[in-house]
Amino acid sequence: MSDPDPISRRTLIKRAVTAGVALAAAPHVGCAPPGGRRAKPTVAPGQPPEEAPVTTGPATQPTYPDVRVAYIGTGGIGGYHLKTTSELGVTCPCFCDVDTTKFAEAVKLFPDARRYQDYREMFDREHKNFDGVMIGIPDHHHYPATMIAMQLSKHVYTQKPLTHTPWEARQLAAAARKYKVATQMGNQGHAKEGWRLVYEWIHSGALGRVKEVHTWTDRPIWPQGVDRPQEEDAVPENLDWDVWLGPAPLRPYKDKVYHPFNWRGWWDFGAGALGDMACHTMDCVFASLDPGYPKAIEPIALTPVSDESFPKAAIIKWEFPARGLRPAFVAYWYDGSLRPRLPRVLELGRKLPPTGNLFVGTRASLLVAGDYGDSRNRRCNRSASRRRSSNVHRGT
Repeated sequence: MSDPDPISRRTLIKRAVTAGVALAAAPHVGCAPPGGRRAKPTVAPGQPPEEAPVTTGPATQPTYPDVRVAYIGTGGIGGYHLKTTSELGVTCPCFCDVDTTKFAEAVKLFPDARRYQDYREMFDREHKNFDGVMIGIPDHHHYPATMIAMQLSKHVYTQKPLTHTPWEARQLAAAARKYKVATQMGNQGHAKEGWRLVYEWIHSGALGRVKEVHTWTDRPIWPQGVDRPQEEDAVPENLDWDVWLGPAPLRPYKDKVYHPFNWRGWWDFGAGALGDMACHTMDCVFASLDPGYPKAIEPIALTPVSDESFPKAAIIKWEFPARGLRPAFVAYWYDGSLRPRLPRVLELGRKLPPTGNLFVGTRASLLVAGDYGDSRNRRCNRSASRRRSSNVHRGT
């Protein structure tokens, strides 16, 4: 599948903030469901379609200084939050990062904002000064930071994965209903055209009955399957290690082992390759097939499991029962350079991409490259109909 006009992470965040402002002011907003057809432009009576009026946006981008946003996490993805929303002219009364060396982008964009290293302190002192919060910090902090925000009636945007455990996700869903706040998880690919085309292929019946789905990733790109180091380093002055640990059990600080990036591979802090990327790459499976809860989950293959970190490689199998008119199917996940076998229906010379999905149906199979459904080189000049069919292969 392809996306002729891919939406970047920065653009998605900008649209999310803009949409929130628009929803507050508009009497009614409607949109098509995934795979749904968009409404055709209105044409004046007797006017040829090619001469239909064209609606253009404003000459200058609107700004929203009355929208007050606090930021938890100002480095990494938090830096994208800051940059993108600052372009919308939002007001930032305060921001927070456990590492003061990550303040630079926030200070540059919002020099008058108050600075914190502990988001609990920021919530205590500043909750009357902002309307919503954007959270981009390690996974084990997503739940407490998001829950506090909702309990204070703050709208909240939390980066994926939404939580560290399934229980936490269920608690946040219940809290969002209870406190009636606007919430969103950062899952950028869901807004792109690639997954909508997958939905259309499946629901058109082109694949027949989907029997299997295989999803693989190029993650992890951080250490997994390793034990905790025995050595200990002095905590740098710029880092509040106790706050960084937060709800996780106490452990000694070791330079470059956990902070600022390698935390993803540790059980106490991250969610491994599966938690990091399945919310992106498997999104089309859930959006297109609406699987619900599996009846069985089985680890098919694993490298040795450590008490401290996720395995280096794994294959996981889900069995999903029939639901409504959709028959039962199985789904497989591969990480750590493991891949599914090439199906016979793929033409000679075709190779699996570094990350993607393979839908196996009774009539045809569909190979989708990328984490967001962007299968081909966008410089391809073939027609849309031929491009859409290029990755669909008839089954035997």
